[in-house]
Amino acid sequence: MSCTVYVYFKIEPASGRQLLPALRRMQAALAVDGIRASLLRRADEPADVPLQTWMEVYQGVEDVAQFRQRMQQALDCYIDPLLMPPRHLECFQPLE
Repeated sequence: MSCTVYVYFKIEPASGRQLLPALRRMQAALAVDGIRASLLRRADEPADVPLQTWMEVYQGVEDVAQFRQRMQQALDCYIDPLLMPPRHLECFQPLE
């Protein structure tokens, strides 16, 4: 059964503006084999908050262990580690 992978992190708005193009390229590289990627920002945070909550969403992940490996490779390839804050990854599947 496929699952949805959620990766969330807190980021300063200025760092987020720098990170966004690379993050979109990374997501495009991960969106293969039926995986759909999206990027969200927490909706209930004020615009002037010092740290924004961002969430990467990957739907249709069949093999989470393999996806984690691919994600780490993509992070290493596309993302400047100085810009990326600590990330928290969780996987959810339908209640069926």
